[in-house]
Amino acid sequence: VFLNSIEQIENTRAELENDLPQDLTTKSIVNLVPQFFEWFQLLDRNILLVIFLIMVVAAFNMISVLLIMIMERIPMIGLLKALGMPNKKIRQVFITNGFLIIIKGLIWGNVIGVTIIFIQKFYKLIPLDPESYYIDYVPVIIDFNSIALVNIIVVIIVGITLLIPTLFITKINTVNALKYKD
Repeated sequence: VFLNSIEQIENTRAELENDLPQDLTTKSIVNLVPQFFEWFQLLDRNILLVIFLIMVVAAFNMISVLLIMIMERIPMIGLLKALGMPNKKIRQVFITNGFLIIIKGLIWGNVIGVTIIFIQKFYKLIPLDPESYYIDYVPVIIDFNSIALVNIIVVIIVGITLLIPTLFITKINTVNALKYKD
């Protein structure tokens, strides 16, 4: 019996058990080869760890990019402060630039990633050893809901980290910033 969802295994097995004659029994695939399902759970944990590490790296990269942008524009920040622009508005300029960088990166990353997934799905370029894995290529599923969720989480977490380097703007002294030379 083939099912579309792994969550249906136990309920379906129990229903079949009730419908079968007394001399027949059912066994689920989970009971027959539990090592595969343990391996799948391990893969799920590894995927979450990899996504978390990617977000941490992205956050640190955005912090360093924003700090570099701020350091390069210290005279401009001093001039804006001298003209009366509040720190909040100056910070908004840098946060907006940071968000634009994040969005561009996500668009390019999604285009490249989804393209690779489509290529694998239709051309099966990444092979597997069928004797070890019982399949001769790496199967892929294109789940746009998961992609969207990861993108939203990345924008939120990395967006929040953009606030950290912009706090440096409040520490910049107007007079020193106007005298600042590269």
